Formats: sequence, C-alpha cells, structure tokens
Amino acid sequence: MTENSTISFLLAGAGGFGRGVYHWLCDYATATYGPRGEAWEVRGFLDDDLTALEGFSGFPPIVSTIQDYRPEPGDRVVLAIGIPRIRKAVVKKLLEVDATFETLIHPQALVLSTAKVGLGSIVGPFSTISDHAEVGDYALVNSYSSIGHDVKIGAFCDLCPHAALSGFARIDDDVFFGTSSVVVPGKSVGRGAQVAAGSTVVRNTRPYSFVQGVPGKEVRDFFPKDDA
Repeated sequence: MTENSTISFLLAGAGGFGRGVYHWLCDYATATYGPRGEAWEVRGFLDDDLTALEGFSGFPPIVSTIQDYRPEPGDRVVLAIGIPRIRKAVVKKLLEVDATFETLIHPQALVLSTAKVGLGSIVGPFSTISDHAEVGDYALVNSYSSIGHDVKIGAFCDLCPHAALSGFARIDDDVFFGTSSVVVPGKSVGRGAQVAAGSTVVRNTRPYSFVQGVPGKEVRDFFPKDDA
C-alpha cells in the first residue's frame, strides 16, 4: 500500500471520552484494515483545548483545533465527543471543510447483519444492536448498552454504558440516555430529551424534557425548544 493510500485517523475530542475512544479505534482499525503501519495510522486529535492531553502519556498529539482543521488526503475523523449538542456543533464545522467521517464499530460489539448504523457513529465494545434496529448518523452507543429489535434511533443520540432500549422503541434526534437508563418496549422519546441515569421510560416522552426516576417522570424541560 502506498503512502497516499494510508488512512490517517483523527479523533475529534481529546477529553476523557476521546482518550478511551483512541483505544477502541486502534482495536477497530486493526480488525478492519490490518496491522498498523502502511494501512493506517492515528495522526492525532482535534480539540479547541490544545492542553487537553497534558499529564497523559501514550497518546498521539493534538494536531489542530476544530476551527483550524483542514482535511488532508486519507484523513478520516472519528467523532469522540460525548455530549450530543457539542457533537452536533463540531460536525457542522467539520462538514463545512468537507471532512470525511469514519463509522467505528468495535470488534467486540454484537451488531446483527440486519441492523443499520449511521455515518460517523460509534458502537462501543460489548454493546448489542439487534435485528432490524437502526441507529442514525453521528450517534454514540457506549459500551455494554443494548438496542433491541426494530428500535429506531435518530441522529446525534447518546447512549451511556448499560443503557437499554427495548424492542420497537422510537428515539428522535439529539437524545441523551444516562448510565443504566431504560426505555420499555414500544415507547417514544422526543427530540433533545435527556433520560437520567438509572431512570426508566414507561410512557411516551415530550421533546426537550428531562426524565428521571422509576417509573420515569418528566420533571422539567432540558433545552430550549430550538436547535443548539
């Protein structure tokens, strides 16, 4: 493989989540493209905080801010940002410069062949995406989370570890699920809602609401009802 055909990965986000995704990316790239070397490299991170990796060793450098990044031949961006509205703003900036996004499905995730995972999404290790489930673009399915059969998840959603969405659930864009949160079968969650850690959605949820408790109740609005 020639130098020009080498894939150069860049991780957008050098925070704690981004550092973890770096290790997932190495596992994924090795399984997908072969040993590191001529086939691929991790060129570094993109982050507006150029000091984000200070005190942490073993990582490639921050090569650019988000604002100043300009793609080079072979670049592919992995979206390593855990907050939906921030991820959305970063994607908007990077699309303006024609960045190419990679869809990262960790080799230890179980994604059935009938499931669909959107562009730029991340599926972490030990997570499960079942029959005919669909995950939208730029979503995050974190480790040990579970998506049941026929679930539909919109773009920019975020499932924290151990979140579980049961069969036929319908999730709109920009929804955040805290650790160990649950949606029971067939229920819908409106755009921009947040489900607190350990909470269970047992009824359809309005857009931009904050759901908390077991059974989950809409305790307040989460974001203003316009795009972040």
